[in-house]
Amino acid sequence: MNSLDDDLALGEGQQNPLARLERIYLAGLRIATLGIATILLGYALWLGVSGLWGISKDADSVEVAEVSVSPDEIAALPVETAEGETEPDAAADDLEAVRRYYGSFLDKYYALYQTRFERFRQADDKVLAKADFDDMFVQTDLRIEQIDGGDLSLGTDRTRLEGLFAAMQAAAQLEVTQKRLAAYKAATKKRVETEVTKYRTERYCDYYGYYMDECISYDTRTVPYTATEVSMELPDGVFGYQDLFGTYQDNYIRTLVERTEQAEQKAGNERSDILMDNEEGSQALGLAIKIAGGFLAIMFFFLLIAIERHQRAAAERRA
Repeated sequence: MNSLDDDLALGEGQQNPLARLERIYLAGLRIATLGIATILLGYALWLGVSGLWGISKDADSVEVAEVSVSPDEIAALPVETAEGETEPDAAADDLEAVRRYYGSFLDKYYALYQTRFERFRQADDKVLAKADFDDMFVQTDLRIEQIDGGDLSLGTDRTRLEGLFAAMQAAAQLEVTQKRLAAYKAATKKRVETEVTKYRTERYCDYYGYYMDECISYDTRTVPYTATEVSMELPDGVFGYQDLFGTYQDNYIRTLVERTEQAEQKAGNERSDILMDNEEGSQALGLAIKIAGGFLAIMFFFLLIAIERHQRAAAERRA
């Protein structure tokens, strides 16, 4: 290909101003074309590299991060209770093994309750039987029923329960927990009388026959009345050992569920971003290929101009 200086040199001997102007115009067009082609080539390379990087990402590589709850977090008061949702699992578990596990977990969880919480009960507090403890805090029958129905996985529930036990065991040893339990044991309950409005259903004469001097039909109605309820309440800021145990457990479940949902949402967002990068990378590669085609077309056009200029110069020299 001829350079700009060569083109201008060839035109020095020409007397026709239009021919000289043509050479200058074509030389400028060549420079502009080379500049545009260089920019297109660089842009195509950038699109190709970024497109390959986007396509190379794998959304399946994103995993949900493990979450945990510290003893200090479950000991924070006051808290609002929340029920955690379970994840269905299609795998069927051996029910005998399931019952053995829940039986052993109930034994050690109940022992934790007795040794760390119930020992601070007051003299008039009723001892909570293991069956009642199960109904209040574990509900093994419900868990076994859910596993049998395929709505719960033993592996998933075991991980959560073991995490709950470890957190409750550590929380029971916290100084703040010991102070709360000691405050309850030393507290004096006070008698509180509260007037409440209740309702009762009473029977009345709906239609009275005066000639017969007797009621012909009866009906019922709801009548409000005031009653006094008596309760023994703890001083403000004092928590019963059962309430404290239940609050700690509910606080653990609530925090675990919230963090699990956040981790799943974060992982889902990362997967969505990767899938979007895959789509954008594919589009970038397609655009890079089109730009590369445009670059080749410009180079072909540039080659035609160079050939034409070369042939014209050769013809002029022969003439």
